[in-house]
Amino acid sequence: MSRTSILDYWGCILVKLCGWLIRRLPVNFVAFLGRRIGDIMYLFDLKHRAIAYANIKVAFGEKVTLAQIRKTTREFYRNFGQNLIDIFLVPLVNEDYIQKHITIENMEYVKDAFAKGKGVIFLGIHEGSWELSNVIGANLGFAYHILIRPQRAYPRLEGLLNLYRRKRGCRLITRKNQTRRLIHALKNNDAIGMTFDQGGKAGVLVDFFGRPASFATGAIRLALKYQAVIVPGFFLRTQRAKIKIIFSPPLELKKTGDLESDIRENLATLVSIFEKFITQYPREYLWTYKIWKYANRKNILILSDGKAGHLRQSESLAKFVSAYFKEKGIVADVKQQEVRFKHRLARLAFVFSAMFSGKYACQGCLACLRKCSTSVSSCLLSGLSEPDTLCAVSICVN
Repeated sequence: MSRTSILDYWGCILVKLCGWLIRRLPVNFVAFLGRRIGDIMYLFDLKHRAIAYANIKVAFGEKVTLAQIRKTTREFYRNFGQNLIDIFLVPLVNEDYIQKHITIENMEYVKDAFAKGKGVIFLGIHEGSWELSNVIGANLGFAYHILIRPQRAYPRLEGLLNLYRRKRGCRLITRKNQTRRLIHALKNNDAIGMTFDQGGKAGVLVDFFGRPASFATGAIRLALKYQAVIVPGFFLRTQRAKIKIIFSPPLELKKTGDLESDIRENLATLVSIFEKFITQYPREYLWTYKIWKYANRKNILILSDGKAGHLRQSESLAKFVSAYFKEKGIVADVKQQEVRFKHRLARLAFVFSAMFSGKYACQGCLACLRKCSTSVSSCLLSGLSEPDTLCAVSICVN
């Protein structure tokens, strides 16, 4: 038996035991446990914490302080911990649970969408308590289907989670015969739950907080072809175990006859809707993945010590990298900044502080460089700490 199979076997047993115990605790205490789990993850998940910090900084830029970015990152982890432990509560979700803990805003938009008789696509992003949101959707009085990606490495754990989902009314659609089942659901005027914010290589680039990010097009294509109604939905935690579901008005699809243009335009409209939600409730969004990984723009920043030989080497490297990106259809924006230290002691202090920054320990505030130099502009310092910036350094610190 492989190591993965062993983890899957014992993990399934552990989840069953933990679930049995957690479901017998008061839900507010379960929420408290989830926040403490988030605190622990914040302390030890250095890699994803650094990604989350950088993403939040890119999204909100100069509108927030570094202290506010750190606070938002910690609040995101606390919320994420609650979302994880919510998975154990899925078997408890029924009409009584929804009445006690769930508030639904703008339910009339959902009724209007079903009245058209063409099927409804509940479209969301990776945020909030994702598993609870699915089973809540399945208990609102209509047939509800969700798309799932089979996890081959952990079939027992996946089977247990799918069992929870089915018992709570979710109808699962896997990749096998996916398109046919989606079409059948829409023709029956059923609901489908989908997300669109992680498009990967196959997605379409749309500006997200001012930078191109990849978004999935499946929901838009279905709606354009089969006249299904898209209802954007956002799930947020108001307090402890209390959750609010906010539905936006059905998307008014733009149809010009140019399919690719229509897809891009409708995606842009959806992105603007969810940007407003994220701006208002930043702790809810899943910040721990590389949001702008597939962007068609990159930044290259050259930090120069003013010595011509060092600078030429960095410029040659930047030129080589720019040519490499160009072959892949990516535009590289090269900027240059000379760094002047206040004095020799400041230079040594910067070197000393850099020794303790670590790969993920430094959150990208660049306070050390800011305090030790006299010439680095704040906008370039901000750019240097962004996740899609490459840095060519021609600084001699000896």
